[in-house]
This record gives sequence, structure tokens and C-alpha cells, in this order.
Amino acid sequence: MTPLFEIIDVEILLCWHHESLEYWSNRGESSSKILYGRRHKSNIFKAVKNKMQFGFAELDLNSNIIELSDKSVTWAKIYPEWFDRPDWDDLGAQRTIDHRIQSLINKGFIQKVPRVMMGHSRDMYRMELEELTRVEWEILNEISSLEPKHDFAVPNATQFNKVLRVNV
Repeated sequence: MTPLFEIIDVEILLCWHHESLEYWSNRGESSSKILYGRRHKSNIFKAVKNKMQFGFAELDLNSNIIELSDKSVTWAKIYPEWFDRPDWDDLGAQRTIDHRIQSLINKGFIQKVPRVMMGHSRDMYRMELEELTRVEWEILNEISSLEPKHDFAVPNATQFNKVLRVNV
């Protein structure tokens, strides 16, 4: 079993959260502001993995020094069969995240950066920073901060589904 795909989608989108809010707060100051935020796939994987395992998506997290109490609830503890695979980096969870990235591309949230724009790097993604409004980011943050559990239900699902472009 895996966590709800929508939860993984939220965590992927939140990789652009701070940059987008900075864009919105500076909007109108200069027409030369960047319109796209770029993320490498490895950074997206690391952010989602850290959120699932530790409850926060810091990229520069030193996982060797973090100790969670037995009472802390994370998605990794609820879905150990999905998360604690020895082949995490090749199959399982990483493949799920790959599929969710593709789903977000199909929904128009993010785009794969064309190879000619990437230089020597591969697997770079970008998001138009106007794609989500401040209110939509607030909804995604609220969902991300909910306590993980098996019978997870999204409160105010109509707004949430609208933000994630889910057809119900």
C-alpha cells in the first residue's frame, strides 16, 4: 500500500512553495522577475522522502542525527511496506513519485525543462510561479500539515480537489 497519491502530489508541489510566494509578494515590482522556478528530480525525491520519513521536507536534512520518538506519526511509519524497501531508490516509492511527477505534468502544474535549456543536467522540472495563488498554497500547506493516518480524509475536499485539478 502507498499513501494517497494526492498527498504525494501536495509534497511535490510544495517544492515550489517558497519561490512562488516570493514571486507573488514581489509581483509588479519588476517585469524582469523570473517566471519559472526550477527543481532537479533528485531534490524533489529528497524533499518528498524527508517529509514521508521525518514529517518535514528540508533538503539539507542530516537524516543520521534525527531521532523520532516512538509516538511520532509519519507516513513512513504508517506505510512501512511502501517506504522501507531496500530498493527505495530504484523501485517502489521512487517509482511512485516518478508517476506522480508525470501526473502533475499531465495536469499542467509542472513542465519538464527542455534538454537544450538544461545544459548538462537531466531531469529538471519547472513550475510557472503564477500557477497557484496564495490561497491555493495555503490549502496545500494545510493538507501537508495534517497528521498521517490510514483512514486519511481531506477536509474541505472540494477546494482541495479544485486546487489539484481532480475531476470528481
